[in-house]
Amino acid sequence: MPREFTTVALWGRLGELSVAEPAFQVLNHLRKRGITVLVSATADPARLLTGATHVDERELAARADLVVAIGGDGTLLHAARHVAARDVPLVGINRGRSVS
Repeated sequence: MPREFTTVALWGRLGELSVAEPAFQVLNHLRKRGITVLVSATADPARLLTGATHVDERELAARADLVVAIGGDGTLLHAARHVAARDVPLVGINRGRSVS
């Protein structure tokens, strides 16, 4: 059965430029569609994500219909621990560093 997402949480180190840029793009895309976007209250609100609702990190998975983790493997695993006990889908956008 298809799901309708009305609230999406962005998860990651949103103060880092490599994460903030794609987060800003996702935020704009979602907001244009009338979707509420949540970010951790510890994210730097002066950065590009001022259109998001800032909540405590522990509330992100509880209040979201979808969680989008932006970062590396550690970010995805951290988000997965928070959504594991809930029926909340998790999508990852890889911004981790590659080792050559």
